[in-house]
Amino acid sequence: AMAMGQVSSSIVASRLELSERQFRQSLKDNDLKYRQLLESERQLLFQRLYDQGESFSVISQDLCYNDQAAFNRAFRRWYGVSPTDYVKAKL
Repeated sequence: AMAMGQVSSSIVASRLELSERQFRQSLKDNDLKYRQLLESERQLLFQRLYDQGESFSVISQDLCYNDQAAFNRAFRRWYGVSPTDYVKAKL
């Protein structure tokens, strides 16, 4: 769904062939939160795209962030540093 720019819970539920209510109940039954799953998947996809040499701006778009600032805030939550500091640490 992210590859198509669609990351809402209703889209994900539909792709899993569940009603939105069934999807939410399944998450609740498994003590999961949609937002947490989305962030976890975004972080995994970030790493894959980064390892393939994609730029942060392209990755931000591919992960369906509204803008670069939103991606930067998420990145800081994931790694505790800015994307710039992350690159510096990798060098």
